[in-house]
Parts: sequence; C-alpha cells; structure tokens
Amino acid sequence: MAVYLLGAGPGDPGLLTVKGASILRQADAVVYDRLANFPSGLSILNLAPDSAEKIYVGKSPDGPRVKQPDINALLIKLAKKHKVVVRLKGGDPFVFARGGEEAEALAQAGVPYEIIPGITSPIAVPAYAGIPVTFRHSSTSFTVITGHVDPENEESIDWEAAAKLGGTLIILMGVARFKEIASKLLSAGMSADTPVAAVRWGTRPNQKTIRATLATLDPAHLEPPMTIVIGSVAEKNLSWFESLPLFSKKIGVTRDEKQAESLASDIFSVGGEPVVVPLIKIAPPRDGGEALLKGLFSLDEGDWLVCNSTNAVSHLFDVIKSNGHDVRMLGVALIAAVGDATAREFGRYSFVPDLVPKDFSGEGLVKEFPDSTHYGQKVLIVAPPNASETVPKGLEQKYDEILVCEAYHTKQVKPAAEEIERLTECDVITFASPSAVESFVSAGGDPSSVKLAASIGPVTESAVKEAGFKNSIVAERYDTGGLVDALVKHFSS
Repeated sequence: MAVYLLGAGPGDPGLLTVKGASILRQADAVVYDRLANFPSGLSILNLAPDSAEKIYVGKSPDGPRVKQPDINALLIKLAKKHKVVVRLKGGDPFVFARGGEEAEALAQAGVPYEIIPGITSPIAVPAYAGIPVTFRHSSTSFTVITGHVDPENEESIDWEAAAKLGGTLIILMGVARFKEIASKLLSAGMSADTPVAAVRWGTRPNQKTIRATLATLDPAHLEPPMTIVIGSVAEKNLSWFESLPLFSKKIGVTRDEKQAESLASDIFSVGGEPVVVPLIKIAPPRDGGEALLKGLFSLDEGDWLVCNSTNAVSHLFDVIKSNGHDVRMLGVALIAAVGDATAREFGRYSFVPDLVPKDFSGEGLVKEFPDSTHYGQKVLIVAPPNASETVPKGLEQKYDEILVCEAYHTKQVKPAAEEIERLTECDVITFASPSAVESFVSAGGDPSSVKLAASIGPVTESAVKEAGFKNSIVAERYDTGGLVDALVKHFSS
C-alpha cells in the first residue's frame, strides 16, 4: 500500500506531469480538492479507473470545509484498504497546500507515501497571463507569500521587509485581505504606482486578468481563487492564452461520453471552455454483429470495405474481436475511408486505406470511387442506422452488389433539465450526429433559444435546420477537427 501526494497543477489538465498521470491510472482511490477538479469535460479525474473510489474533500472560502485532521484520518483509513491511494491537490502539494501536514500524519501512522510535485500556480498562472515572474534588468527574483494570514496579527508576514525585497511579489490566497496587505506595503515605502496584476482561475478558459496599480486595484473586483502579481513585471502583457481564438467561449459538446474528451481537448487547445453533456450513447450493433460478420466473410479479393467515420472503424474491429475473430478477415479487401480521422483510426489497427477522398463526404467518396474492375465485385459499407443513402445509392450504378451493415447504433441519452440548461447557456452547441439533435429536442431543449449550433456535416446540419435552430454553421471538413476549425473561423470573423 502507498499514498501518493500528487500535485494536479494550476488547472489546465495538460500541465499534469507524466508521472502524475501514470499514478492516477493505477489508483484504487482518489481524494481530491476543489482546485484539482477541472469540471468542463477534461477533469484529470477521468484518468483514474472507473472502479476507483473518488472522494471530494474540497475547501472553499464561503462553503463547507472538510477539516484537515479528518482528511489525514481518511488517507490513513484508505491506505489500509487499498494498494494505491492518490491525494490529488491543486498546484503543488508542498506549496501552501498542507501536503506537509498530510505527509507527517502518514509517517506517524507508518503508512508509506510518495510526493509527486505539480506545476505551481505562482509560476504557471502569471505565464498564462503573459507575465514573466522574472525579467532581466528589471526583476531578478520573485517571492511567493501567502495572503491568508491576517496582516494585523503579530505573527503575520513582515510586510515591511517584503516591500523592500525588490523583484516580484506573488501573493496567493490574498483576496480577502488585499486591502490590508496593500496598505502595509504602501506604508513600508512601496510606490503607489507599482504595477499589479490579479489573475483569477489562471490556466483555465474562464481565466480573467485585472491590471492596475498597488493604489488603484479595487478589492471589490477580486474573487478567489486569484494569483496577485506585484512589481514591474505585472506591466508586461505578453498575452497568448487569452488571445486564443475561442478563449472564454463556452462550447457545448454532445457526443458519447467516451468520445467527448477528444473534442473537448481540441476545443480547450484553442481557448474554449468545453461543456460536456452527452446526448447519445454509442452501443454495439443490435444483431450482435451477425450481419456484419456475414458480410465480412463474403468479401473476396478486390472487394471493397467502406467506413465513413472513426466510430464505424473502431466498432468494426470490436465486432470482429468480440466474436472470436481477428484482423485477417480483412486481408483480401480494398479499404476506403471517408476523412483523415477515419484513415488514422484504421492505422491504429495497422491498416492503410486504399482510398481517402480529398472531399471528406459521401459525395466526395462516390466521385473518386473507381469503377468496378470485374464481374461480381461488391462493396461492404459499414454505417450506423439511418445513415445517408448517398454512398450506397451512388455506388450501386458501378458495382454488382452493395451491402450496408451495422457495426454500432446510437441510443438517445436523456439528461437532467439543468444539464440541458447548461447547454443552452453556451455560446455554441456542437452536434456530431442527427441523433444528438433529436435527443436535445426530446429532452426539452428549445432550439430557438440556442445562440448557435455547429454541425459536423451536411446530414447533421439538415437535422439542425429541421429542428428549428435559428443560427447554425457546418464544418467544411466532416470530422471533429473540421468542426473546431469551423468554430475558430466563425468566432474569428
């Protein structure tokens, strides 16, 4: 048994260390706090196994608080029950995070533990706000101070000494007492014109940066969690994160829960805040794959296998494996994939498609599809129910036999009313299938109240328009990458 005191970093899930991710994947139990949980579809808690216990012990300034001795006792209790216990803490466990107290409690109880550092907010948050904590010739040092202690307390920080240190002052947990802190620094001789930057929810899509001076920063505009930077570097505005094309935009993601994270990650990479509310669930074929297997067994040399999505590819191989077969079933077939993403999915199984049309659409596939080369040549199309008839109709003039088989089907998910409300409040809702559109409406969503709908392709776009969405855009490239590109193009213009 062992307890791992793991730093989750300041918020961006991509800042979790490689070692931290590896330990989380092995966790039997995870005890996490408020700042370690990224709530918008990219929570690093998703790295932990589904079977792991996940226990929230967060503290918030005005909310209920779990007492530290109770957290210590919980870690000891879990360690006796599980092999791998992860204590997931925002930032770094040893930087104003009480990780030292937890380590001491574990040591006294004879529980093995390990410290896994995390990227700490005093460095990362200013960086995401475009503020270097040191700058040659102007700030050659930085000091990190907790603002949690009452400045009037006799055992408080020596603010007079802090004011004379020079370099950059970084104050954590200082929102509630900033007025008193600023007064102490001014009284100690720090200039009223000293630049100050206060960054809330740093490294996340809802990051907000307030720039002022020591004398003009209004505490009424401050709200935790905030990192406050004081010094000449706070004047620097090397903004990059807040300049990303989708920064601060809330983007609804309605895909299957297991597939949502990929799209959410792409949205986050360009500054958007993904709001994941799955409206569909991808399920195995309703006949257990019987028709698909029969179709695969019928493929002769030179016949074609066509997949129009990554789902079609992954579930094709799921059907093959779950029925006790292997990839040799596809050894004699030619393969066509609609889109680069679908081609890459084939690559995961060591197959290189023979045809990937330049236009990622059914029409593009039909246009580039070669004519039949011999009598009896057939095409097996792997598609979900209610898929577009464009490909089978377009190819039936060229080939003697067209088979359309189901490798998966979609089920509607009915989310709670508050989840639908979360989607409706987004700047845009993305839809990757007509089924998701139908699910939104059947769950009580009002298309007329949605600011913007974004569709992955024309088939989904038709469903969006039929449902009554007033404003919509459609991806030019019919995959999730194309969907994100369409969002960037729309909001950039």
